[in-house]
Amino acid sequence: MAVTSLQSNLVPISTSVDSGTTWLNIVCKKGWTFNHETSTTEEETDCGTLTGLGSNKWSFDVEGVMSTTPGAGEASAETLLGYASAQTLLLIRTQYPTSGSPGTDLYASGSAYLTNFRITNSVGSLMNFSATFSGTGTLDITV
Repeated sequence: MAVTSLQSNLVPISTSVDSGTTWLNIVCKKGWTFNHETSTTEEETDCGTLTGLGSNKWSFDVEGVMSTTPGAGEASAETLLGYASAQTLLLIRTQYPTSGSPGTDLYASGSAYLTNFRITNSVGSLMNFSATFSGTGTLDITV
């Protein structure tokens, strides 16, 4: 069987503050990571080990280079800093493909707060940022 891989530069990560009417791609991203975790509890019994599942937790970590000239449809690090400072509840999503039948190969979206934002400045280097979007509620994985 032939493997079809996704090229990372083709899979944007986007934010919306107007319930998904307008989406802004995070500009100059270097990479992002999607995290999903389900808390568990285990009880040892004479029936064996029993496992209980808790709530799902999810988040996105994003890294990028600071840009002072975002284009139309783009969210810069300054935009993200504004979300963090105002504690804005927003939508975040990633999807591939982004046109045609969007999200047929990859789709994840949900409400989130920007709970961690860092700017890194090193002499002789570009200014970088990192951000963590912590999901609240259910993650939508279908378009």
